Amino acid sequence: MSVNKIVTKVDGVENKTIDFNDLKAGLAAGAHTITVEAFNGATLISTQTRNITIAAVDYDTDYQAKLDFAQANSIPVPSVAQSDIYNQKILDVKTTGAWLASSIAFDFSGDADIQFKLICLKRRVLAIAYGGGIWSNDGWLGNGTNSYIDPLFDTTNDTNWQLNSAGVFWKSFQKSTGLRVIIGGSGASEVYTLVIPNGDSDSYASINGTVYKLSSYGRLGLNMVSRPNSTDLIINETISSKNSEGKWEGAFVIGARTTATKDTISLYTNEGIGFIAIGGDTSNDYTNLKTIFG
Repeated sequence: MSVNKIVTKVDGVENKTIDFNDLKAGLAAGAHTITVEAFNGATLISTQTRNITIAAVDYDTDYQAKLDFAQANSIPVPSVAQSDIYNQKILDVKTTGAWLASSIAFDFSGDADIQFKLICLKRRVLAIAYGGGIWSNDGWLGNGTNSYIDPLFDTTNDTNWQLNSAGVFWKSFQKSTGLRVIIGGSGASEVYTLVIPNGDSDSYASINGTVYKLSSYGRLGLNMVSRPNSTDLIINETISSKNSEGKWEGAFVIGARTTATKDTISLYTNEGIGFIAIGGDTSNDYTNLKTIFG
């Protein structure tokens, strides 16, 4: 029988344990040899060796594609344990219609490398983080001064973001304060997309229309602003009559307002964002997404 762990004791009391199974963490699938060598000074006095095989993990195809993109671009991939968490979140979202409706999606949570978190789950495009945003296991926290994330996304020819079917949902781990934008586009016309959940005295919401002022709607957990048709705007569970005026065509950045060509960035957020998706209307999935993101 081969050795599978080594236990050290001090005065008969267990002090340290080396469990060979713990050494599997982070190893790639396939055959490996684990060797433990005991030394007295520089002298090798015993050796224990065990051969192990780690089975390949069958991940969701979109998550596997993200892993493949990371490896091809020399971006460190997460541990197996963290990958299991990321993968399960994709599987959970795919039980709703929100996955197909979304054109871009980012999971900023977990302990993966920041560059890995910036890989779009839908397009395998590497977003760019600007300014002094703070990263943690909860996600990305804007600093309210100069931080934002450019997902390299433009709605002009997007098949999901349409005049009467468009929106954003995100998981917040820290609510914003002040006049701060989650996503926003504004130009010379009166057609806006503006998501400000916690304004100084009022909040604002607009999807492909003029700006709509309302009371604060930001909350920890799932937030959603969505346009399901030409006459309604849905903010979380609340339906408001607000006609669409024209499709926003141009760029979006995450955590700030931008012009269509990104020549002006403003109203930087101080929201904490763990997960965010932008694309078509996802209001019918609100209840199920709330179960996933809280």
